[in-house]
Amino acid sequence: MLSGYQYFELDKTTALLLNKDWTHELYVKFACAQGLAGSILMNVNNGEANLVNTVEVYGRTKSVDIHRELSTLATSSILTTTPMYPNLWPCIQSTRDGSKLVIGTQSCDCLIMLIVRLDRNEEPKVGPLAFYFAASPKHTKIFIDQDSWTKAKDIESNESTQSIEPFNLVGQARQL
Repeated sequence: MLSGYQYFELDKTTALLLNKDWTHELYVKFACAQGLAGSILMNVNNGEANLVNTVEVYGRTKSVDIHRELSTLATSSILTTTPMYPNLWPCIQSTRDGSKLVIGTQSCDCLIMLIVRLDRNEEPKVGPLAFYFAASPKHTKIFIDQDSWTKAKDIESNESTQSIEPFNLVGQARQL
């Protein structure tokens, strides 16, 4: 199935978009979610690979997102570890609800909500607590789907963007 898709490894341009400041460009949150949809996360140490289907993005500060990460030193996804990519920390984040797979950036947390294992035959996993992946800022490579990236760039270039798609708006809404 994936042979019909084109992927590229996350680079500085992609990392820059994922780290844009939501204070001045709130519409960028939609571009971040679209850009990571369809991406592949691969742990280069153990060969685990996952196709990311669904991503929810949350701003880091209360002024841009009431559902922000309520970070403490122990649970923050912004780690002291030097990451493989500039200002991106793929990690397992411990919360009071359990462990969650997150890609942390300077401006947001990208919560992975649905994955499909590529390295072994397993059923897709749905929900932030329904799966395990050995994510590590130093050992997780991220490959971006070219079609999703093109859509993300289109979203980023339109300051009036208020959703990823113009249909199913209720389905795209998070908790109010």
